Amino acid sequence: MNLEITERRGLADGYEMLIGRAHYVVGPGLACNADITDLALAPQDAAGHVRTSGDVAILRPLEGAGNRRNLFDWGNRGNKRR
Repeated sequence: MNLEITERRGLADGYEMLIGRAHYVVGPGLACNADITDLALAPQDAAGHVRTSGDVAILRPLEGAGNRRNLFDWGNRGNKRR
């Protein structure tokens, strides 16, 4: 997996928003991926993996800010607001 950060935005209260894309590969022959619709029909690389990517947004506390907690929000079907 490769994480590409393309934008950093300063936010109020000592936080910043990191925006980018996660690039990863999926093995179509693995049992754990059997529920992914039409995965076997997707183009594969030389190793037999399907390469894909998705948007990532990370809310990160700046030095000395925050409560030492991570916020994880699972956006699905492109409904993530920026």
